[in-house]
Amino acid sequence: MRLCCLFLIALLLPVHAAGAEGMMGPQAPVQAPPALPGAPITIPLALQEAVAAAVGSHPVVQAARMEQNARQSDRRGAQWQRFPSLSVEAMTMTRGSRNSDPDGMTANVVLEQPLWTAGRIDNLIRRARERESAGDAGLEESRLDIALRLVQ
Repeated sequence: MRLCCLFLIALLLPVHAAGAEGMMGPQAPVQAPPALPGAPITIPLALQEAVAAAVGSHPVVQAARMEQNARQSDRRGAQWQRFPSLSVEAMTMTRGSRNSDPDGMTANVVLEQPLWTAGRIDNLIRRARERESAGDAGLEESRLDIALRLVQ
């Protein structure tokens, strides 16, 4: 705390004394506060490797990754709703149907194209994108949580 206050005072002092340069002489250069003793400069390589291994193989992170893959598939599925869909069905009819062949079999082929959906498809796509973004944040949270547990 004292170091922070000294740093702020050192930064503010030249601003207030700038107009008095002629009376007090040239200002001394402002020096950065000394580094804290024992503070790590970099993260050890062994710790970086341990965190990478834990984050890559932890079940919580893998589950979050699979959920994210499902959300991406949902978004792609929502985008495909703009295109025509084709369906084929086969049925067997019994006695007295005029729609079936003499052997009782009938087949239907249906092609559907949405013409106007009142914004439903756009909203489904938007919702899928937002869920995917939330999934990205959830995956990152899982990774950071595992890394933090390992470091502590």
